[in-house]
Amino acid sequence: MNYKIHEIWEKAHLILNKLPNPGILLISGDGIKNINIMTIGWLQIGFIWKEPVVSIFVRPSRHSFKLLQEHDEFTINVMPDFFNKEIAFCGAKSGAYCDKFKETGLQTVSSKKVSSLSLKDAEITFECKTLYKNIIKPENLSDLILARYYGDGNFHQIITGMILNFKSKI
Repeated sequence: MNYKIHEIWEKAHLILNKLPNPGILLISGDGIKNINIMTIGWLQIGFIWKEPVVSIFVRPSRHSFKLLQEHDEFTINVMPDFFNKEIAFCGAKSGAYCDKFKETGLQTVSSKKVSSLSLKDAEITFECKTLYKNIIKPENLSDLILARYYGDGNFHQIITGMILNFKSKI
């Protein structure tokens, strides 16, 4: 790691203020041809297994889910507020049917530690390598959460990634 762990904690409030809306942008895929960007509204930041980590929640119905199964690296990109229109678009459209980068004009750059791309204009970027994946099990959820978020049975997978690199422009 080229960053100090305290840098993440100092910026955590800026990240959490974007959740659940307008959201944060996740890029997954191989970084070359098979890539996608999606908006996420649920995220955890922490320290597990002596490593700084981020956990994301992605439903199997999402196009990015398949990419996250095939590739074990991803980036989390926190955008300035003037990108809220693009963030909304990436949350409303599926990358299976359109090129969200082309549609939004969001520009990518190479990441330093992972093959997945990062966003050029991101204020904060986490470059992550997957450490753990697990589908949420209905028998482990409270009835309130089950009724509120999973009436359709489309349970999130929790994907925990080690933060290999952290970049901040703010």
